Amino acid sequence: MITFGGAFPTWLAPQQVAVIGVADKHEQYVQQVVDAMQKEQIRVCIDNRQEKLGKKIREAQMNKIPYILVLGDKESEHQSVTIRKYGQQTLAEKPLMQFIEEIKQEIQHKALS
Repeated sequence: MITFGGAFPTWLAPQQVAVIGVADKHEQYVQQVVDAMQKEQIRVCIDNRQEKLGKKIREAQMNKIPYILVLGDKESEHQSVTIRKYGQQTLAEKPLMQFIEEIKQEIQHKALS
């Protein structure tokens, strides 16, 4: 029997991706990213509360959301996303469409990692 301790694999998680904009000026790109993911039926939410960035990231990690995307100037300029995967300390930056294709594959294959 497999137990997840609340940290569900991406395909099973109720919330697969949390998107956090660094500042209010990034709202348009944040919405563009969310719309692109929703179009592909990825369960995504926006954290646009007036809180510090670190607090938003920490809360998303505590909620065990598989992917946290942090979007700022660099990301909106390059049409990319900075990815923080649950349980990992490293950050990765990828083009938005590449990330969407990768997460779709992960969901489709029901990967457990």
